[in-house]
Amino acid sequence: MEAGFGLAIMSPASVRNEVALGLLAVRDMDGLAFKRNFYVIYLNSTLLPLPAVTFLTFLKERNPETWLT
Repeated sequence: MEAGFGLAIMSPASVRNEVALGLLAVRDMDGLAFKRNFYVIYLNSTLLPLPAVTFLTFLKERNPETWLT
């Protein structure tokens, strides 16, 4: 906020650049944990391109929580 005050709860990945530039500050909140669900949506009748299949396989084989934060 340009007025110098404001509060938001956001993913660390979404503000990484602003924090690196010193535009925003991150403060941990003890005792709070947030959980998100991600969904992949595509037409079942569509033949997916190989890069999409590769990416979906990657997601299924790994724990995204370890690299999304």
